[in-house]
Amino acid sequence: ASRRLEDALAAMRRRVSPARAAMSLLDDEGAPPGFGHPLYPDGDPRVPPILALAARFGSTAHADRLLDTLRAQGASRPNVDFALAAFTQALGVAPGAGEALFTAARLAGWLAHAMEEYAARTDFRLRAIYSGDRPG
Repeated sequence: ASRRLEDALAAMRRRVSPARAAMSLLDDEGAPPGFGHPLYPDGDPRVPPILALAARFGSTAHADRLLDTLRAQGASRPNVDFALAAFTQALGVAPGAGEALFTAARLAGWLAHAMEEYAARTDFRLRAIYSGDRPG
């Protein structure tokens, strides 16, 4: 989701209007990427600190305009994917950096959870079995 938002923000840097950039995010699935979160119906608590950090490192003007446009069209509150897209745009880093940051943070969280489970000696075991095609 952050990559699609990064693309919309990049289009705005090329002088595409916020309305056109917002339209590029809408599809038949409902909510635009980067908006709404089932665990945070009152707003993703990760968004405000990431947006504040983005503003410290660069301009968030395009992200602010895109957010205003999508909210005016009825989008729910932004989630961490939107915040990461705004952050990576403010930093001026390569496309896909938001996805990489999310992945690194998720991995750190999984490792921390596993370490807690091992320390408590609980039965933390994955019970899923892959049933797809065998890779290559």
